[in-house]
Amino acid sequence: MSDKKMPASDKTAMGVAKQRLIETCMPEAERVVTDPYAEYFVPGASVIKCMGGPCNVWLGDKILPGVHQLLIARTRHFDEEVMAAVMAGATQLVMLGAGYDARGWRLPLPKTVKVFEVDQPDVQALKKARLAGVPGLALDAVSFVPVDFAVDSLEAELKRCPGFDPAAKSVFLLEGVTQYISKTATSSTLKSLGKLCGRGSRIVVSYVDQNTYDAPAKVCGSGYPAPEKKVGLLVSLAARVSEPWISGWSQADFAAFLKSTSTFPKVLSDVSIDVLGERYFAPLGRPIPAEELLLVERYAVATN
Repeated sequence: MSDKKMPASDKTAMGVAKQRLIETCMPEAERVVTDPYAEYFVPGASVIKCMGGPCNVWLGDKILPGVHQLLIARTRHFDEEVMAAVMAGATQLVMLGAGYDARGWRLPLPKTVKVFEVDQPDVQALKKARLAGVPGLALDAVSFVPVDFAVDSLEAELKRCPGFDPAAKSVFLLEGVTQYISKTATSSTLKSLGKLCGRGSRIVVSYVDQNTYDAPAKVCGSGYPAPEKKVGLLVSLAARVSEPWISGWSQADFAAFLKSTSTFPKVLSDVSIDVLGERYFAPLGRPIPAEELLLVERYAVATN
């Protein structure tokens, strides 16, 4: 990712953590994701908990329908793909741009699986400070790998990290990252990963649908209110916190892009919120109506 610095601000990470906190406040029988650590990263967490999950989701949908459901479905999907990779023999989990997620602690990973978080040094410092006071949480269960993507080598820093095995079967996560960096930067990152893993490794990666920029109505369900205005608002909010979205792909173009890097050429799946909503929300009595369907992101799983 050397051609563009990763976002140093924690505003985006904080916003995603807020949605995980809101979901954690949903009634247990209706909950898609539980994150007991999200509250440590969210200002005003006590107010959110007092209001409850359903009220917070309702309020969010009044401003940007479907954003909560999209982020929560993404989290659950990435969680399940991590566990599937581990069941298939992966012994290392490497999260690139991990933000404030706490998969290394909240997922039931076998003790044989090593967990590495790669992120900006300032974001990691904030994360460790906020988790330091969590009762019973072992910070050393996760290896933090601080990388300034503007100047540091991802390959060198990971290989330097104690316990990391560049020949091991691994699963890499690139969640909510590719839209913020150039396609060249994403390509160089994937090529670096090819030198950091063994055969049978996987990557789980999110990317923004190019229609988000070119034809917003195509990434919204039927009846979604003012799609051009709402999708434009979503994109502009990222820019306002100095974390603009700059990259996007069609599904076919992303498959070709993965193949061109030669690192993870075989796509195992590529889905969006329409599929994940049916998988995770509908069985809990929370189907996502078409007028709240926001298809701005897609999620690919690929292997070498």
